[in-house]
Amino acid sequence: MISRNHKEGGFTLTELMVTFLIISILVAIAVASYSYSIKKSQSTGCQANLRNIRQAVERYSMEHDERPPSSLDELVPDYIIGPKSLRCPAGLKPYSYDPATGGINCQNHPEL
Repeated sequence: MISRNHKEGGFTLTELMVTFLIISILVAIAVASYSYSIKKSQSTGCQANLRNIRQAVERYSMEHDERPPSSLDELVPDYIIGPKSLRCPAGLKPYSYDPATGGINCQNHPEL
């Protein structure tokens, strides 16, 4: 009679479940990290856009007898390369601009 060895080299259900659990935890960490990185990069891009627009408004004002532009569209293409810079990378909403004060704000990032 042939005796069978119960350890034929396969994985047990417990080993497979532990492996699946570890992989699931690593994926959850990677997704959370990716999401944070995307939000951080959008915030950094918005901050850079706002800094460039504020500098462009200041240069425009210096060249036009201290009069700020009536809209941000007046800055394109002489002071800002393209209209894409006039929108927040987080939601592609246009920046709000107050011509009376020259103030520029982002709806997505009010802290900037």
